[in-house]
Amino acid sequence: MILHHVAYVVDDLEQAIACWQRAASAVVELPPTTVGAHGVAVAFLLAGGQRIELVQAIGERSAVGRHERGRGHPDHVCFRCRDFDARVAGVPQAGGIVVRPPAESEAFGGKRTCFAFYRGVGLIEWVEE
Repeated sequence: MILHHVAYVVDDLEQAIACWQRAASAVVELPPTTVGAHGVAVAFLLAGGQRIELVQAIGERSAVGRHERGRGHPDHVCFRCRDFDARVAGVPQAGGIVVRPPAESEAFGGKRTCFAFYRGVGLIEWVEE
């Protein structure tokens, strides 16, 4: 598995992109893209050789609208993995719970993603390789 990105929840995607561009000379890798299964719009930025995902809630069924974590703080980390199905199946044995089951994502060209929460770690997004 490899680290793909660290994600931040934002209130305004375009404004957040501009802030990251000014503050960290970030370059847009993936322009704002709607991920229907999660009710969000996302953008990927490259800054300092690393990838940042900005996530904005869209509508009432958005996954990010259901938590109290403040804006401007990391929301989750994402790993791409070749053993996606085994990794998802092993979430309970690793002490986690699946909070968003596997679904295809427009942000990853239709590859499946799954979100799991682990006590002591937080939210991890798994993406199939």
